[in-house]
Amino acid sequence: YYEAWDSVYYSKNEIISVLFSESYYFAGAAHPNNSSFSVNYNMKTGKEFSLNDILQPGWETAISDICIADLTRQKKEAGIEPSEWVQDGAGPKSENFKVFNITADHLLITFPTYQVGSYVEGPSEVEIKYSAINDLIRKDGLLNDPIK
Repeated sequence: YYEAWDSVYYSKNEIISVLFSESYYFAGAAHPNNSSFSVNYNMKTGKEFSLNDILQPGWETAISDICIADLTRQKKEAGIEPSEWVQDGAGPKSENFKVFNITADHLLITFPTYQVGSYVEGPSEVEIKYSAINDLIRKDGLLNDPIK
């Protein structure tokens, strides 16, 4: 089987931010699988944008630190001992944060299944309030008012 669905996190002014999720199973597989990807689109320019386009250069370390701390907290609260998957999958590399969404008051980072944990843990999410990363937001970028 194959299922796909979307969640629109922001659609206002010139920005649309959508998370796409899918679940699929093939005969003989040990279990179904799933994946996620996002599309963040600037309707004014007609182009997708990435975190490099909305955050100051060097953002990777600060976002990584926030995500690792929150994922570690989430796992401990769920009774799961954090593993090296968190350090690797949320480490300070831009490719680790390619699934993200804009919302009215925070940045949502989604870590697809297997990126920061096992299959049974599924995808993980970290919400980062804009107020917590105000110094990282490009002053000439899309995250300026009226979003913040």
